[in-house]
Amino acid sequence: CIRDRVFAVVKDEGPGFYHGVARKSGGGLGLTGMQERAMMIGGRVDIESIPGSGTTIRLNVPVQAAETQNV
Repeated sequence: CIRDRVFAVVKDEGPGFYHGVARKSGGGLGLTGMQERAMMIGGRVDIESIPGSGTTIRLNVPVQAAETQNV
């Protein structure tokens, strides 16, 4: 149910990046950490980035986890 979850979207118009390449090169550890922490509380972080077109990050976590973890 949508009322049981918290959704957030962060967008920027920066240079963007190739997500798979950033992970392989050791970059993007902050993004990987966000994904891992969201998974630990039953949530999800989706990252969409296209070079030259910016980045969009979508967060979806259970309300109860957001309340107890101060997400």
